[in-house]
Amino acid sequence: MASRRVSFIPSVALALALVVPRAAAAQPQDTPPTVQPPLSEAVIQEARRAYDEGSAHYVAGRYADALVAFERANSLRPNPVVMMPILECHDRLGHVPEAIRTLESYLRATPEVRNRALLETRLDTLRRRPARVHVTTAPPGAQFTINGQAHAGVTPVDVDLPPGHHVLVATLAGHATETREFDTLPGTPRDEAVVLEREAGASSVTPVPPAASPAPRPARGPSPVVWVAAGLAGATAIAGTTFGILALSANNDYDRQPTRETRESGLRYAVLSDVGFGVAAASTVFAVVMYFVERARTPVEPHAATVREGAARARLRASPTGLLVSF
Repeated sequence: MASRRVSFIPSVALALALVVPRAAAAQPQDTPPTVQPPLSEAVIQEARRAYDEGSAHYVAGRYADALVAFERANSLRPNPVVMMPILECHDRLGHVPEAIRTLESYLRATPEVRNRALLETRLDTLRRRPARVHVTTAPPGAQFTINGQAHAGVTPVDVDLPPGHHVLVATLAGHATETREFDTLPGTPRDEAVVLEREAGASSVTPVPPAASPAPRPARGPSPVVWVAAGLAGATAIAGTTFGILALSANNDYDRQPTRETRESGLRYAVLSDVGFGVAAASTVFAVVMYFVERARTPVEPHAATVREGAARARLRASPTGLLVSF
């Protein structure tokens, strides 16, 4: 039965189940092997039913229900392969720290996985995913800096920050400057509410801040080519995972009732899974390269030029000759 399963699952994602026995065989000779109690047939069947239930929920887009079912299947019959659909559910639900822990556990359990480079790249991307921070002040309308860098606009405002430690300094006329330190987790939103104390002797009416000088034109965002490539990478990664889940479900059906139809169905899904992951990797590389190429070619309008242009217009309007020039 073991040799038949090797030929049945050629997929990169699904063949990883075969890595675990090889890793166990590589243990030092002086370390006694860990003996796992045999599972009853009833427990194995229940684990398969939970996995099939999770597959159905995932294909239908019910990722929270799929996550519960996959985790139950893995608790009944631990298998590193089941960590992959668990990872996808966490990622789709925005559980970035949980997705990171799941992928780290998967890589530790499968040191010989064939697509390890692609998975390590995904792990690095998850670890660097920015967090959306909602900054508010009481009273509102304060200017602020984060890590010494001034941000456009006034509170309340949303800011995307990389994971790590940050220092926020909020200032508002007539109020004492307030400093706040906080940490962000990858892809995890959080709120930062700052209370600004009024300075002694300050007027009870908050003065209206002067009109800000024209801000420099922001750099142009990624072109449609980058967005299309990134979208293609995400779509094909999801497709590869979906076909991998379907192939593993077909493998379970083949174990219960070996037929030619279930074997060919599983093989077809496995090949489609490989193709999906291959296209996702190529699209990701293309999108990253194009993004940095476009950034290198995008000019940024100097802020000083904008200020000089506004001053020139004011001088022309105030000319003693009465000449009024409009642009």
